Amino acid sequence: MWTSLLKTISFVPLLLLFLPPTLAAVPAWSPPLSTRGRYVVDANGQRFKLKSGNWHGASGTWLGDGDQNNDSNSHWGENSHNLPLGLQYVYIESILDGFESLGINSIRLPFSNQMIHDTTAVLDYWVQANPQFRGMTPLQVYDACIKALTARGFAVILNNHTNKSRWCCGVNDDNERWNESQTAEQWGNDWVMMANRYKDNPRVVGADLYNEVRRDVLVDPNWGWGNDVDWYAAAQYAADKIHLEANPNLLIIIEGINW
Repeated sequence: MWTSLLKTISFVPLLLLFLPPTLAAVPAWSPPLSTRGRYVVDANGQRFKLKSGNWHGASGTWLGDGDQNNDSNSHWGENSHNLPLGLQYVYIESILDGFESLGINSIRLPFSNQMIHDTTAVLDYWVQANPQFRGMTPLQVYDACIKALTARGFAVILNNHTNKSRWCCGVNDDNERWNESQTAEQWGNDWVMMANRYKDNPRVVGADLYNEVRRDVLVDPNWGWGNDVDWYAAAQYAADKIHLEANPNLLIIIEGINW
């Protein structure tokens, strides 16, 4: 049995929020989170209202053409190098200070399936403001960001944003569905791997199964038709794998179809 949480959470769009803040620490809460009726509650039964920011980048900002290391080929010239955005410019603790200054308590952290299998070390200048990340793979940098976020008390929601590491979300970008550029089995296995990876960190609280499931040029996804683009069946499949093979405490977040 798994808990589905429809995406009614308002994610504050964040890029780099480095305000000169009056810091307010994330209010205390006790993991894991669960649902009680229409509310999310913590381990003590206290309501946990998700006030979330989206820290994008690890799912890719490349637009799909040209040299990926050329900033002009990334969305609005913001080249994340498949890492949470901003690490080349600002020390990570200052980024988290910016999040705290907004009064948010949780971060949605996108990733691509391609990124989590990339074993190439990041280039030094990609993490210029965070030299402690030099020599790491993109996934190891992602790990370090989760560690830093949860150490500050933020709840983290893992978000499978894209199959391939590129900017989302259009039609015919090879990222329209969970199984657009990979098999459903690979997608499910990747989710088990990610859920297992962070299961000992109880402040990693959620799995947002796939971002903006949508049509490609020829095919529309559906809800309950029983074919290979049935998002209801796919979400059930991934959620069962996560809960039965990895971490039964993760909230499962299912986004709607076609944006």
